[in-house]
Amino acid sequence: MAVIKHISIKNSNYDAAYDYLTTKHDEFTSKPILDENGKKIPRESFIIEGINCDPTSFGRECEDLNEAARRELQELTGQKKFPSLKDIKSERTALYQQKHAQYEAYSEARAHDKELANIEANMNVLLDRDKPEITKDKSSL
Repeated sequence: MAVIKHISIKNSNYDAAYDYLTTKHDEFTSKPILDENGKKIPRESFIIEGINCDPTSFGRECEDLNEAARRELQELTGQKKFPSLKDIKSERTALYQQKHAQYEAYSEARAHDKELANIEANMNVLLDRDKPEITKDKSSL
């Protein structure tokens, strides 16, 4: 049993999955086996059924679904053209580097804050001061 589901891949052959399931292929190379006329040889038996789509028109339905999703996304975002995958990856890399640099500064500030808290606690012990209690005033709520 094989499940084919709708996928979004640019420039792909959506009919390839259906073709693979209905025609004979070399099990090592996954290339179709051709007869003497150069046509693909159908498998002896197979059961193919679609849920919410017709398996024979799966490729066209995927393309239609992806096109509808693209139009809807353009309508929601107001963008006519979306950035390329290369641009998105480079922006993600730049954001990761920025996050990494900021995290280093955050770690240093946190370590400095801990050091100051330790110094304050040591000073309170040396000067024999009690830590002031924090009370919540119920009338201010």
